[in-house]
Amino acid sequence: MDENRVLVKYGLEALRSTERIGLLALYEECGLKQDEVDEETIGFSIAPNLNALGRISDATVGVELLTTMDEQRASEIAKNVLQQNMERQNLVKDITDQAQDLLNEESKNHLVNLVWGEKWHEGVLGIVASRLVESTGKPTIVLGVNRDSGLAKGSGRSVEAFNLFDALDGHRDFLEKFGGHHMACGLTVSADELPKLQEILDQEAKKQNLESAAKQVKILDGDIDLSEINPEMIQELSVIGPFGTNNPKPVFSYRGYVVEDAKPMGNGNHLRLNLLNEERTVKVAAVCFGVGNKIAELLANPEAIKFIGSLSINVWQNQRYPQIMIEDLKKTGISVELLRTNRLKQSMFADNMTYVFFTKDLYGKAKPYLSKGAKSVLVCRNMDDVSADKVAFVDCPINYAQLMHGIRHVKAKSVRAIFYQNDNVYIDGIPSREVFAQVYRKIRNLDNYPITKNLDRISAYFKIKKSDLIFILKVFFDAGFVKIENGSLSGMKQIKHHNLEDTKTYQARKKRMEVERLLIAGSEADVKAWLLQNMQ
Repeated sequence: MDENRVLVKYGLEALRSTERIGLLALYEECGLKQDEVDEETIGFSIAPNLNALGRISDATVGVELLTTMDEQRASEIAKNVLQQNMERQNLVKDITDQAQDLLNEESKNHLVNLVWGEKWHEGVLGIVASRLVESTGKPTIVLGVNRDSGLAKGSGRSVEAFNLFDALDGHRDFLEKFGGHHMACGLTVSADELPKLQEILDQEAKKQNLESAAKQVKILDGDIDLSEINPEMIQELSVIGPFGTNNPKPVFSYRGYVVEDAKPMGNGNHLRLNLLNEERTVKVAAVCFGVGNKIAELLANPEAIKFIGSLSINVWQNQRYPQIMIEDLKKTGISVELLRTNRLKQSMFADNMTYVFFTKDLYGKAKPYLSKGAKSVLVCRNMDDVSADKVAFVDCPINYAQLMHGIRHVKAKSVRAIFYQNDNVYIDGIPSREVFAQVYRKIRNLDNYPITKNLDRISAYFKIKKSDLIFILKVFFDAGFVKIENGSLSGMKQIKHHNLEDTKTYQARKKRMEVERLLIAGSEADVKAWLLQNMQ
């Protein structure tokens, strides 16, 4: 409501100017600067720490912290507050993990999650329920069972499409204790009656048409290019704050970025994406809390993640950095696994998938090593379209045109880009004009010389790679400077002027260097982004 927003605005100003010893001690322990206290630091740092006291032990300690005039006592309590919150976090993680394992076995058959366990600390079960709602998308009730009393006690959290209070309000005679509202409840029930409680919840979910209810639509406030994000722009948005339930933070979709890397955070339950704009001049972190058991799947292919979120400022070592707080995400499009190797192994062909080859020679050689359920395809001019769940591009194409021809004929949900190449011409480059001249001066007068048998000796003489020597000889052959038959070389007595760069072999090497610069020398993030863009 409007008056609440005014109260929060002036309340924040009071917190930024307070002289209460306990609050100042808590700010210090939380690593907060007093003049930077806002609704976010309260929601994510100050309030969770104070709330942990009532959940884990005795909330009156918090009252003492806020009223004491003793600096030493305030410091002691503030340290204890943070310690208790760490204990609360560990409890939440442990119980959430246990509950998630139980739900993985049972929840598929139910519209509402009901999960319980012994020795679960009742003070954190509401938080656990919220975590499970986030990870499963279903209303969730989490209960701790006390075998001595025979009772199960805990909390529930819901989704917009399911009124949790209405669902249980008509069954009060069945419950020992009950109270709540649309989105949350607290209850106590006989442990022996838990299977019946699950039946009741499923029946009520059907009455409320939970299964067919449309998912809540998030209205976005705009679409932002990553290059536009900076601390000043985020500061301007804060003018319309403070933000809360009836004045939510603006939520945006984002474009113009590549994923530099992805990492788990905290206890492994959170996700951090480091993003770069397309010009590599702006770097922004995107953080998602409570990812749960989806973390491994998301980390395996972060380029396929699409997300929406709000903007905030992260202060680290007195520096201010822009940050995206992800509110919702999903995997979209194609997943890409990038290997890039100069050594093929038989294990690379063990999966039942479609293997795509760009070179005919390797296509023939690899066929005996494919698993029985695998298929192989050669990229050629008259190739048919390929549609498969999983596809592997085995070798590196010889030019950009061949690459585009191949990927335009392939449709897949998952791509493994092996991009094998036995030598890297992009790194090797093209031999200099001086090397071409040195080799030519030595071979132009040869007559029926067994060149194939002496490649190693000649390349050692010129101190160049054997592959470079072969390339130079092919260029000379294209230009008509030499004749090569049955492994023997003869210099041509009469030659016409020919620009070596115009030869077929020289141009083919330049084109191969171009495609290797993209696929082999490019960063992992760039190559994956390119494949996703061109294959979708």
